[in-house]
Amino acid sequence: MEARIAVVVGGTKGIGREVVRQLARQRYRVLFVGRDAAAGHALENELRSVSPVEFIQTDMSLLGETRRVALLIRERVRFIHVLIHSADVLTLDRVETAEGHEIGFALNYLSRFLLNDILLDQLKAGQARILHIAAAGFMPLKASAFPPGPKANGMAGHGAGQGANDIYGLEMADRLKGTGVTINILNPGGVDTDIRRNMKLHGAQKLIMPVMMLAMKYIFRMKMQQPADYARIPVDYATNPQHAGLTGRFIKWDGTLFNIKPEQYPAELRQYIWQETEKLVAAYRPETALETAA
Repeated sequence: MEARIAVVVGGTKGIGREVVRQLARQRYRVLFVGRDAAAGHALENELRSVSPVEFIQTDMSLLGETRRVALLIRERVRFIHVLIHSADVLTLDRVETAEGHEIGFALNYLSRFLLNDILLDQLKAGQARILHIAAAGFMPLKASAFPPGPKANGMAGHGAGQGANDIYGLEMADRLKGTGVTINILNPGGVDTDIRRNMKLHGAQKLIMPVMMLAMKYIFRMKMQQPADYARIPVDYATNPQHAGLTGRFIKWDGTLFNIKPEQYPAELRQYIWQETEKLVAAYRPETALETAA
């Protein structure tokens, strides 16, 4: 029998790295993607005796690189059983990619949409479970805020991407009905990763952040977790037979399900977000003239 195949985006740091470790220990063949070459090769060497793992170094905030990686994976595997998107970045000030997008919006949303799109045949062939790690259920998005404008700061861009993940997950689940492919959105809550540690705060932000942390702890009852502890939840939803068929759901930081209010995600909003996203990634889809030019 051929090995079960998993693709993990953001697999060199934080949650993603622990997901790679746990999937490898379950004997998955894991292709994992990340920016940090040293960390990626170190993890590859660590796990090679456990299971076939392969590191692909790239910057997934660039849609051109996302396209390259997707085509590379498409060449190497005929099917994918698990696809977990964990890569994320949050900056308070605007950081723009070389392609002109706010970096958080590009990394935690646009690249996910594009990768899933290019790998759709492999996902269908493996009846894959797709998991997006994002702020599920916490970032309601209005059409007027999407896509984020050219002056949107890091918080606005990141928030638009997180909210779009929710809407995309619901719409994608409907579009994939009958294929065996499932997609769910997981909210990690508070996890001790570089995203939090590397955040540069200015002025009043230094006062607001501790208040937000207290609200997470006492109002939403989120406790700070270590990446290895939280990673058990996406791995469970990706591999446990009891979750087979679960799709279009938001999952809390403790592994339980959110109660989704359909009125927050009307059909016209879902269609608008999908169509606008297609416009943003159109130049990088293999079906475009760019593929012929390459």
